[in-house]
Formats: sequence, C-alpha cells, structure tokens
Amino acid sequence: MEAHFDQDFFNIDQLLNEGPFEYSTDDDNMDDETTGDSSEEEQHAKAQPTSRKQLTVQQKRQMVDDYLLHMHGGELPRGCLSQMARKYGIHRSTLLRVWQFVKQSIAQGNVIDVRSKKLGKTGPKPRLITDEYLQLVPLYKRTTERSYAAALKVSHGYLHNLKKKGRLRTHTSANHPALTSNHKVVRLKWALAHIHPIPAVGDPTFIDMQQVIHIDEKWFYMNPETRRFYLLPKEENPYRCQLSKRYKIKAMFMGMIGKPLYDIRGNMLHDVKSKNRDAGVMETKAVQSVTKKKIRLMLMTNIIPALHRQWHPSLSKDIYIQWDNAKPHQILRDDDFIAACTTNGFNIQMVFQLAQSPDLNVLDLGLFKRKKGNNFNPPHMGKKRLDNLGLLPEFLEVERGLIQQAVEHLNTLFIPTNQQNADYMKTEVDAD
Repeated sequence: MEAHFDQDFFNIDQLLNEGPFEYSTDDDNMDDETTGDSSEEEQHAKAQPTSRKQLTVQQKRQMVDDYLLHMHGGELPRGCLSQMARKYGIHRSTLLRVWQFVKQSIAQGNVIDVRSKKLGKTGPKPRLITDEYLQLVPLYKRTTERSYAAALKVSHGYLHNLKKKGRLRTHTSANHPALTSNHKVVRLKWALAHIHPIPAVGDPTFIDMQQVIHIDEKWFYMNPETRRFYLLPKEENPYRCQLSKRYKIKAMFMGMIGKPLYDIRGNMLHDVKSKNRDAGVMETKAVQSVTKKKIRLMLMTNIIPALHRQWHPSLSKDIYIQWDNAKPHQILRDDDFIAACTTNGFNIQMVFQLAQSPDLNVLDLGLFKRKKGNNFNPPHMGKKRLDNLGLLPEFLEVERGLIQQAVEHLNTLFIPTNQQNADYMKTEVDAD
C-alpha cells in the first residue's frame, strides 16, 4: 500500500501498518544512517542560543519523524529526549511537550498536525498614544522618563521607544532674563541703530562692527564641589578639602574679543590676539574683591594700552568697548581716564549694552525677532561652510519689510518717561 504524506500532516494508518523500530541505547550513535552527521548536529546544537525561540514547521516535522522512528510500544527509549535536545539545541521540556502532543494525537486517531495555531498577528495589540495625549501631562511631570511614564500610565520602556522613534525629544531648559515692555522697545531701537541707511535700491545691511570690542568677565571656582578623575584600579582616591563651603576660592577672567581685520587684498591687519606672552601662560594676582577701582585699573593698565600697541595704523581709531551695565563697570571717567582713551589720536568710548540682554555681545539678524522675548533661537547660516566656499558675505542684509514692521511696532507704543527710567535703573546684568 502506497501512502501519500502531506507536507504538514502524518497519517495514523501508516503508523499502525509499519512495524516497531529498534533503538540503540548507545549515546554516541543514535541511528546507523545518521552516524556521519552526528558530530555536525551536535556542533549545530551547541551553537543554538539558549533563549526561547519559535520552532518552524520544518523543525517540528523533523522531530515527529525522530519520535516515530524510535518509538517502541508507545514509548521512547531511555535517554532519547535528552539526546534529541542536544541535537536540536532546545530544552528537554520543549521536546516532552511535542512528544505528549504526538501521543495524544495517536491515541485519539487524529492526524499529527504540527502547524502553529497562531493565526495572523499574535501578541497584545500595540497601544497608540496621540500627541495630544502626550501633551496633557504638565511639564513638571515630564522631567524624567519614569515620572512621565507614571503620569501616562505606561512603562518607562514604552516611553523610551517613543523617544527612539522620534516622537519625543529631550531639552535642557535654562532660565532667561525677564524682559519687560520697556526692555523690548530699547532692544528694537538698539537693533535699528546698528543698520546702515536704507539705500534707494536693494536691502539695507548691518554695520560691520569692525571697531567694536566686547568685554566680559567670568567667575571660575578653583576647587569645585565635585570633580572627575581617571585613576588606575589600585590607585588611591584623591583627598580634597576646604575650610568653608561658603567662601570658596574663585578666579575672575576678563576676556576681550574683536573681529579680525583685513585689507582690500585679504591680508590680515589685526587678529585681536595678544603677543605679550606665550599661549597657556597665566598671570594671576590675588584680589579680595572686584570693585570699580579694580576694573578701572585693569582697563588703564592692560586693555587700553594693548589696544594702543596692537591696533593697525591704517584702521580707524574710533573704537567702542561694549560691556554689560554691572555696578563695577560704572567706573569713574575722570581726566586721567579720558586722557588714556584719547592718547595718540585714539577715541575709545565705553558703551553699555542693554539691560537684561547678555546675548547682545554678538549681534545677529535674529535680533529683530527678539521683540517677543528671549525665547528665540537665531537661525544657523553655516558661516564656516560659506567661508570655505568663498561665499561668506561681508555685510548681513536686512529685509525692508522687517525694518518697516519694527518701526510700525515702535510707533504704536507709548511708554511714560518716568516709568522707563525707573525700570531701567532697577535692572542690571551680572558680571559673570
């Protein structure tokens, strides 16, 4: 009787018509016909991962073949399941579960169906969260993944997956100086004052600010609270101590920066760098406190003489030093100070930048759009790329319509004079 086997079924009639099979209990040889492949199968079994995996229909069919070949009297010989587990690289309990299914199918006279009973997509349905639902959580609960996930009633792993898919992003927020209506008006006037007169044809441009020098100070703690070191495994941990956490040793650096100046042929005339000492050599002096007298002395003995020495003779000697309006910067401008600023034909003037506006150290086209506040990111124009291509403009153009909007906005405002002066005197910019 010729029996026809389907790809996924085994007929019970053929199993009953065939005789019993003999099984060799030798662990090194399971069947004479598969002796040559036993070593390769063992190596394949060892290479299989120990994690749980889904068996294919082909693997299950091969398991059932082995069961039917070695079954005798409705049972398997001793050690058969263990050796088959090593052969297929799966756990013995998985083979036992398949063997029990085979025995049950034979006892009930059913065909041995090894196909998976999972139809279509299996598992829990994915949970869909809309952007509106993500924004319902207040910001103070969106500081960490766990707090955000707890508010949404999802796992933090699910929230992390949303971040990987681009549904969420992290942002480090910093406090910005608060701007009043008076501050915004003064900022617009400041921006308009740094624009060339509007030409008859074309858009106006910003002034090049070639003669503007920016000055600022910065505090640095010499011995911060925490510091990271790279040590060897057996190296002793460094011991750091200080007398008081309230009075820490600090160092103040005064930085001065200007634009490198070039002639018509592109030759550098002035790079605004000091040649007094080698790079990296620091000159420190112990100062109990930084006062107006200390700032004035620094200007008269270091900054102003450095400008006299390094300023190129072919350049205009009308120089503007811009800094913030901190109290130590409100120095005494007596005859000695005026004489130092006007020596050798120079005309050095001190200019205060606007209150609550530390970003005005570098003026940019996005300055006009800051009338809404400090929450604005200047557009990136790719200056380095344009410079490499030789396309970097010398002057930044301003749209006529943008200037017209700024002027119309200023014409619609009315600010009392006494209120403007009172608000300006109450606001200052920190020196650091």
